[in-house]
Amino acid sequence: REWFDVEIALFFETSGEVDEMTMKVEGQAPNGLAEGQAIALNPSNDGKFTIERGWKHTVSVRVGGDVNLWQGRISLMWGGFWDKGAAPLAYSRIDYMAFDRFGVSAGAILRLWKLEFKFAYMHVFYPDRVVTDGRVHHLQGTGLLGTVINNGTYQVAMDIFSAGITGRF
Repeated sequence: REWFDVEIALFFETSGEVDEMTMKVEGQAPNGLAEGQAIALNPSNDGKFTIERGWKHTVSVRVGGDVNLWQGRISLMWGGFWDKGAAPLAYSRIDYMAFDRFGVSAGAILRLWKLEFKFAYMHVFYPDRVVTDGRVHHLQGTGLLGTVINNGTYQVAMDIFSAGITGRF
């Protein structure tokens, strides 16, 4: 019978392998033209768009554990993590949060009969980012490079609540 445990994990992620993403879009878009007029999407490159990512390899550290109480009917859990972000400052964007972050969590499991009732909470902190020399451009249907769209201040935090029931029959 286990009363408690503590676990530590280290991860290395090869996010740096993703330099860019390419997609192909077929069809036409109005692109600000008069009603009924349209042009082919990115005709100079057969409808393909490339989105530069500039990601780097990352590392993360995770630690957590639990304590079993009341003859194993109740378990209290805790944890924390730190992840090094994959995106350099100039490639900050909101479609993929590849920023530095760290978080803390707590949870509980109540075991009754053949059921487990699980509850957990996590808060994720993201240090603020201020981007003044962004390298993320909006895509234009014509294939031309659009204007920079990621300059600004990024302030992010996340709260995650989880609840579940598991039955073992």
